[in-house]
Amino acid sequence: MPLDNQTILLAILDTLDDDVALVDLEGRVLAIGTASAQRLGVATARDAIGLDLFTALPPPLAEGRGAAFARVVACGTPEVIEDQANGQWWSVRLTPVTGLSGAMDAILIGTREISEIRGLTLALRDSEERFRGTFDAAGHGMALVELDGRFRMVNPVLRDLLDLSETDPGDFPSTVFPGDIKIALDLIRRLGSGQETSVTVRMRFVGGHGETIWALVSATLQSPRVGERPYVVMHLRDITQETLTEHRLREAKEEADRASRAKTRFLAAASHDLRQPLQALNMFVSVLAAREKDPRKRDIVSKIEKTAEALTGLLNTLLDISKLDAGLMRREPRDISLSSLLTRLAEEFQPVAAAKGLDFRYVPSSARAHADPALVEIIVRNFLGNAVRYTPKGRILLGVRHRAGGAVEIQVVDTGSGVPEEQHGLIFEDFHQVENPTREKGEGLGLGLAIVKRVATLLDARVTLASTPGCGSRFGLVLPPPQGVLAGYGAMGLRSAAPEAAQGLTVLLIDDEPAILDGLTLVLEGWECEVLAFDDLNGLREGLDSGGFEAPPDVIVADYRLGDHETGVDAVTLVRSHFAQPVPALLLTGDTAPQRLREADASGLPLLHKPVKPDILRGAIADLLTGGLTGGLTGGLTLEDMAPESTPEDAALERSAPGAAPLL
Repeated sequence: MPLDNQTILLAILDTLDDDVALVDLEGRVLAIGTASAQRLGVATARDAIGLDLFTALPPPLAEGRGAAFARVVACGTPEVIEDQANGQWWSVRLTPVTGLSGAMDAILIGTREISEIRGLTLALRDSEERFRGTFDAAGHGMALVELDGRFRMVNPVLRDLLDLSETDPGDFPSTVFPGDIKIALDLIRRLGSGQETSVTVRMRFVGGHGETIWALVSATLQSPRVGERPYVVMHLRDITQETLTEHRLREAKEEADRASRAKTRFLAAASHDLRQPLQALNMFVSVLAAREKDPRKRDIVSKIEKTAEALTGLLNTLLDISKLDAGLMRREPRDISLSSLLTRLAEEFQPVAAAKGLDFRYVPSSARAHADPALVEIIVRNFLGNAVRYTPKGRILLGVRHRAGGAVEIQVVDTGSGVPEEQHGLIFEDFHQVENPTREKGEGLGLGLAIVKRVATLLDARVTLASTPGCGSRFGLVLPPPQGVLAGYGAMGLRSAAPEAAQGLTVLLIDDEPAILDGLTLVLEGWECEVLAFDDLNGLREGLDSGGFEAPPDVIVADYRLGDHETGVDAVTLVRSHFAQPVPALLLTGDTAPQRLREADASGLPLLHKPVKPDILRGAIADLLTGGLTGGLTGGLTLEDMAPESTPEDAALERSAPGAAPLL
């Protein structure tokens, strides 16, 4: 059965998702889909034919669409509008339809609900506006960068930082410091290839005035929307000042390290040059003291000895610093009783304190700890020395207190001038003295507590300090409890062999300082020794090659540092090789450079540091010949391990403390 055109048109309109209506130039319906007709309030599409479309619409929609319809009829051009009612949105397209004559005969009106789409669009627009607001208001530089390096968008901070144009900011690599362009290109390549989704690098840029700007750059690959090219979101934080500060701090540290190394070299050189004549002085004074019988002259000699001993003490302080810096002051911890150590120190310092009019009190203790006694003595000796030095009147207290976990704390309390809180850290630095800023009055070098700091670190112990200016100070050393570890006899150092063991020997002596060679020769001859003295290795070689030695010497005493870059170790090796015997030998040195100390220590030969007092030298030779001195550094403090005593009474220390100084 043949169909008319209207039937075909209505069937087509029923297949469309949108509401579509064909109206004449008066707005009356010529054709419409069934669903659209029902929304107009009629049952079928044919029932809607002839209705005034705009009259059938709700008033909020009729007005706007009617106005658009009038414009299309008047102008003959299509128009699209959006309108809404009751929370729903529509997109309305009005398109003129021309007949065969070319004149406009009707208007095709298509309506589509866009409520969901419009909501998404508005949300997207709002999101983009918020992003743009955040982008522009960010306190650091931000940019959107295409994968070819071009800037898509740059925020005001970055434009100001790099002097970029708002309309044409250019490309990312062109803003980078020439030396860092490879970093910039690699960053984009890594993100563009999908190798990484986020990259953070530190790089340099060129500012608007040609200055170098350091920045921390964080870049993230942005997942694009459909149809959009991928791009990189980049954050740049200006760290120029931070970098310059780090650079200055690094330079300052390097300078401080250089100064420290220079100081160590200077101290080593100065110590060596001072030790050499002091060694000779000690030898000559020793010989003079043995020969002089006049009491008045002997008194003068005694004063010279004391002066030399004071200078030796200062030089030994420098030596302790050098040993610590060289890593040659070793720790040999074991279970020890503190009684012997503290009693001996109390007996030593009590007369010194009394000479200043100070009341020195010692609370005996049977406390035990696990530590190296020689290192403990270095620390406590420094505490006591400072207490005597900086206490003009009053009392000094020495004792031990028990701490949690079985630990013990050796305390030295005084009623001295005290240490201001702001100097509690400074007093442990090299050459710092609280009451001697001009370095006068024979107050030492200011290295005592610097040594304490280093030794405590080596000992793995904790130093405590409590002080009130004008009231006094309390220095403490906290030591761990006993661990059931005792040291063998070899750890005790010198065995104190009888001095007679060094009598009447044949001694091969080599030293490149004539005064020291003469002084040592006189001292050794005073012990009825036969001395074979040489001032360098060339003379020693000539003596060995000429057959001047009928037998190997009993002992070799050699200065470590000789001329022509040769050492006492070379001399010992030469003699032992010549006689094919392990001739006993020891080294003397006035060199305190850490590297020299390490070299001497590596030889395995016993080492004595100049100036060496004759009785120390004699004891070392005696020990060497009786097998008690086999190698390593000697001349340090040694303590015997004592048997346990009765349980200590901390209360005794508590009772004594208030009278000596406030325990802070």
